[in-house]
Amino acid sequence: MVVAGEDPAYPIMREVIRNKKQNDVRQLEAYEYESYVKIELDVDNISERFGQRKIIQKVQQAIDSVGGLTGEDGRPLIPLFLAETISRFYYRNNPERKSEQVIKTKIDGVGLGDDSPINQILGSTFQQYNFYNDWMKILEKDFVSPLSNSWKFYYEYYLVDSLMLGEHACYKIEIYPKRPQDLAFEGVIWITKKEFALKQIDVKIGRAANINFIEKIKIQQELEPSEAGPWIPSKSRILVDVSEITEKSAGLLAKFYVSNRDAIINKPYPIDFYREAVRVAPDAALASKDFWALHRHDSLTLAELRTYALIDTIKQVPIVKTYSGIVRILTNNYITAGPIDFGNIYQTYAFNNVESQYFRLGIRTNTQFSTKLEFKGFLGYGLRDSRFKYGARLRYIPSRKRWTEIVAERSDDLVQMAANPDGLRVFEAFQASLRYFNVDDRSPFYRQESNFYIQTDLFKGFTQTVQFRNLNFQPIGNHFAYIRNLGQPESQILRNFATSEIIFETRLSKGEQFFYNGNYRNSLGTRKLPIVTLRYSLGLKDLLGSDFEYHKFGISLEQRLRMGLLGSAYYFLSATYTPSILPYPLLEIHPGNRGYFYNFYGFNLMNFLEFVSDQQISLNFEHNFEGLIANRIPLLRKWKWRTFVATNMVYGGLNVRNQEIIPVLDAEGFAITRPQGFGEIPYIELGYGISNIFRFFRVTFMHRLTYRDTPDTRKFGVFFSARLQL
Repeated sequence: MVVAGEDPAYPIMREVIRNKKQNDVRQLEAYEYESYVKIELDVDNISERFGQRKIIQKVQQAIDSVGGLTGEDGRPLIPLFLAETISRFYYRNNPERKSEQVIKTKIDGVGLGDDSPINQILGSTFQQYNFYNDWMKILEKDFVSPLSNSWKFYYEYYLVDSLMLGEHACYKIEIYPKRPQDLAFEGVIWITKKEFALKQIDVKIGRAANINFIEKIKIQQELEPSEAGPWIPSKSRILVDVSEITEKSAGLLAKFYVSNRDAIINKPYPIDFYREAVRVAPDAALASKDFWALHRHDSLTLAELRTYALIDTIKQVPIVKTYSGIVRILTNNYITAGPIDFGNIYQTYAFNNVESQYFRLGIRTNTQFSTKLEFKGFLGYGLRDSRFKYGARLRYIPSRKRWTEIVAERSDDLVQMAANPDGLRVFEAFQASLRYFNVDDRSPFYRQESNFYIQTDLFKGFTQTVQFRNLNFQPIGNHFAYIRNLGQPESQILRNFATSEIIFETRLSKGEQFFYNGNYRNSLGTRKLPIVTLRYSLGLKDLLGSDFEYHKFGISLEQRLRMGLLGSAYYFLSATYTPSILPYPLLEIHPGNRGYFYNFYGFNLMNFLEFVSDQQISLNFEHNFEGLIANRIPLLRKWKWRTFVATNMVYGGLNVRNQEIIPVLDAEGFAITRPQGFGEIPYIELGYGISNIFRFFRVTFMHRLTYRDTPDTRKFGVFFSARLQL
């Protein structure tokens, strides 16, 4: 008689979960080790149409002249990039801190060199995989671990063998996703019989998973026990095969190898030691062949030695040099010529009804000029208004450890108040597009600005900024006027005004990581807590011609939430309060949208200048379900579409005197646009949509739920956007 029962792998897995805490390396008080990382990128799956391109033919001719390179399937490869890094990685528990000192790097790639800022992401910090996490972040996606507490919901387990791995007796268990479309692994895990710890794992993710552009992902990892018990990864190998996006393109093969040794455990350093997530030694790129021959954890293979030689050959092909320069321009938005960069390329030309043809030339210095001092400026001219626009900035960076900037700048340019230029949070390309076509309905001004500020990291995650700013506003056309000395005998209707203000800003961002590119640093976000920004502005009347005395208070929170099975979400929550009487360009102008391109930080069914507030709270929120819903609907699952929901809401108030300060008619009798506040309910728009259409496009269906009877408003809209995502 045969009686159905569970596979013997299941009681083993229950013991694995029961012993997770004592085997997880994160339970150590502290640990550190030397890490060697090797990364290689190759072009593979070269289609016939792609191979007919002139640049590919030239590259192939150069490769054939010195001997080619092939992959595991025997098909030819074109090497693009090979890098090696030796670093020291440090971890401390309670409080959790990580830091990495990059000791040496060797980078060789088409369009890259040893001075590339990419050396900051080559160390082990960005190549760590801990399968004791319930969810693992790979390529910005959350994959469920086979050692997750919810293991039985996502995986099937089969015990297939018992064997010795080194000195450890292990169970060999095969794992399979219960649903092929889920972001889960398939492969083999080896569990020790004594500790029920993960000794080795060999898994992959195939094409059936709902992830874009990826043919497969393979991860192999070996672990060794520490003196205190928890297991430390000793070797990791990762392979990512990127599929051809179109018939005219090729694939990309990325291979990562990480080796860790010389571990020291339970000897933590002071908290301040972990201030910087990644520190690159000044001489990191300076190392001889003898150094690498002595310090590599493993010797280079013959194929890797050939890869170095082929990359040097490819870089000398003239057409490759040209294409590499074009890619750098499109990536950085600037054209580099020695110590000078020319750009931003998005802002070199525009066309609108105020300036007609607008031309602009911008320059900035780069690190070849100085790593502490930067000059930046632009000169623009509009043919219709016959007016020069300009900007000049001097920036000094006295400290990079506690990132500190001292900036002085002056500008004279066209701004659009309805686009909320001081609070606008959009991509540079979209911001530049606002200068096109009809700008009359966005309240255009000429604005002259003088600005001086000091910004510094007082300690990790705490940035303080003190700023002085003087602004002069000159409206374009007859859309704006205000009453000076409202309610007094000497009141008068004016069009131009000026302000001088001191701004104090505090930014709290615990756990935030940064990527440094030349004289700039870019945030990589935080791990757990939101980024909080506090802001106070004090207006100083009569200083440098300022017309107003005022106070402004503001706070904002933003965070990306990783929610495992439920997908991911992002929100931006802000609140402002201005207790002073001011014309509406100095208040909160809620950004509307009259077009058909979705703006996450705006209100897409709101008209321009429809609402203005002196006190407000707003929320922009989007939740992406990834494949949670779509993977269970046959047609959507086939197309790999994904679903999301979004909402934008704002509620505020407008002091009646802030309305009265704007006259119905200006001094010449022209009608003036007067600001309107909210009623008793907030503005709310709710949307839903489909993303990943052709792996790129998004369609958002948005409903306006409140203030639907306002004249000339859209109650429903369809908006389009594009986002390259995996």
